[in-house]
Amino acid sequence: MTETTAAVAAKGGKGVTAGIIIAAIVAAIGIALWVVQMSGGMIQTGMRNLDSWGLYITMFMFFV
Repeated sequence: MTETTAAVAAKGGKGVTAGIIIAAIVAAIGIALWVVQMSGGMIQTGMRNLDSWGLYITMFMFFV
């Protein structure tokens, strides 16, 4: 147990690298879709009634 946490993290492995790549792709897709929503307005989301707005706001609060 002479390895430090930094040494273990530096080794990482293929699983950690794949996880980081997948997370980066998901984040890039999320940012791109957020830009579309901000540039096109909220009509892009198709929210035309109060139920969908409530779900949108609830999920925003939950994930923040």
